[in-house]
Amino acid sequence: MKRTLSINIHYVRTAGSVSAAIVAAVEKTDTIACGVQGRPYNGDDAEIVYARRALEGEDGMMFYIDEGTGLVATLEEGESADDSELSWSLYSVVELVVPSEEDALLYPAALGQMVRALETHGHRSKALAWEDLIKDIRAAAEELADD
Repeated sequence: MKRTLSINIHYVRTAGSVSAAIVAAVEKTDTIACGVQGRPYNGDDAEIVYARRALEGEDGMMFYIDEGTGLVATLEEGESADDSELSWSLYSVVELVVPSEEDALLYPAALGQMVRALETHGHRSKALAWEDLIKDIRAAAEELADD
């Protein structure tokens, strides 16, 4: 897997949310699993239940992405299956691709979801380009308000 999963405004609009867009993008691969990192399941730590189960065994996936945080887990092989350790990335691997100004204005709900998700997925996203887009949209809104 390349170390970045790019999500654009069309994925978010079609899927309904950034998290759902991450799940939809991952479903198109056969080497990446997706789910949640922190939700408890049957009293066990969700990290072990979901990620470890997805990564273990001969048919296990190579990577596991948390759909909410964009963190990626890999299984570091130990001497035995019981010695294997789950290793999580420090930052989200999701890049929120900056839309064109036209797409941003056409799909304001998806744009809003992406802007809110920048706090989580900003590490791989182009912060300056996002700032420029937001500034341009605010300027256009002020122009319309003045008319």
